[in-house]
Amino acid sequence: MIMPFILNSFLETSSLKENESRSILRRIQESRINMAKNVIIACWVYVAKTMRMVFESKFTLDSYDELQKCLEEEMKILPKVFPEFANLPNLHINIHLLVHARTYGTLINTQVVDGGADQRLSQPCRGFATMSSNFRNLLTNWYITEDKVSNEQEPEENEEAISSPVDFITNIILKRSLSRQDRENIMKNLPNFKSELLLSFMDIGQKSALIYSQMGWYELATYTMEESDGVFSKVHLHIGDVVTIHEEDSGECYAIIKGIFKYKGNDDKYYAFITIDWFDNINRIHNVLKCPLFRIQTSQDIRWRRIFPISIIDHVQKVHFVYDTKIDLWIKNNYYFTAI
Repeated sequence: MIMPFILNSFLETSSLKENESRSILRRIQESRINMAKNVIIACWVYVAKTMRMVFESKFTLDSYDELQKCLEEEMKILPKVFPEFANLPNLHINIHLLVHARTYGTLINTQVVDGGADQRLSQPCRGFATMSSNFRNLLTNWYITEDKVSNEQEPEENEEAISSPVDFITNIILKRSLSRQDRENIMKNLPNFKSELLLSFMDIGQKSALIYSQMGWYELATYTMEESDGVFSKVHLHIGDVVTIHEEDSGECYAIIKGIFKYKGNDDKYYAFITIDWFDNINRIHNVLKCPLFRIQTSQDIRWRRIFPISIIDHVQKVHFVYDTKIDLWIKNNYYFTAI
């Protein structure tokens, strides 16, 4: 859910009618004029929290308690800010979602498949079965970008095969060579390139000093990954993507891809690597959106290593960050979910 972040960026007090703002302030018993804007955003925050819970694929006992709390908070704030909502049947029906979740395990287990024949229609409804691939991508996530759609039809740019250092990753393909200027811009932020590259080769079992210097930089990588449950998935990795990386000391961490490149190892094979900037959790919560705040690693910050083999990535685009220009920080979208 992205709507709370859009409102936080663009909604101003001056955007609201003064009489409506005053009415909202009376209902929430506030006097500060900016609170009208904040409480409207808060409504979307509660809706977003509830939607994220509704689309959870797994529920624990704590999940049911969290869902109940979300539904109660939503039921409380929406009629207070928008009194006309009080008579909407949907708002009252939502309270029963908790019962459905406990009955069927999760709420997505109650989904109705779009298909079959409707007696009122002369032809069966095929619904989502006939949608275009681009439209399917749009419904699969909250965004759609060119690289997520068109890369399957592009020719392979790398002449040399890319070797995988692990068994669960295969068919590594690098595409769209970067310009010289783009390569130089990336290298400017990698003061310890050679030493970190050597560490990355050590991670994949090559511990000797590097004897080659052949390399190439790319915008996009694709590969096939075998999940822990034996399912194979096609992964698309693009410069600018946010990825999840598991650190032994820190647990689940987040980073943004700044570069993708291949380098020739001492065994005469090319391997794929990434350069990243880490997200640094500053242990603060956004006062309106109720999401954690992060700083991005600067080029001067050399506390954390930036170069890793491509196999270090746990998940791609399973987490979403929004940059807030007003406070110069990144907000982790705790309301990000994949709609079924």
